[in-house]
Amino acid sequence: MEVEEYCCYCGTCSNVCPEKAIELSDNEKVEIDNNACIKCGICVKACPVGAIYGL
Repeated sequence: MEVEEYCCYCGTCSNVCPEKAIELSDNEKVEIDNNACIKCGICVKACPVGAIYGL
């Protein structure tokens, strides 16, 4: 999974991830642990700006 630069850093993806594979870093960047990600697509559907891709 990847995150586009137009991510609005709202945290919705992190809140809905069932595996807690998404973290918001201190420098306002979303970090996805691709080893923990189960590719369920919940974050992709929840993102209000469509910034997550790569399922």
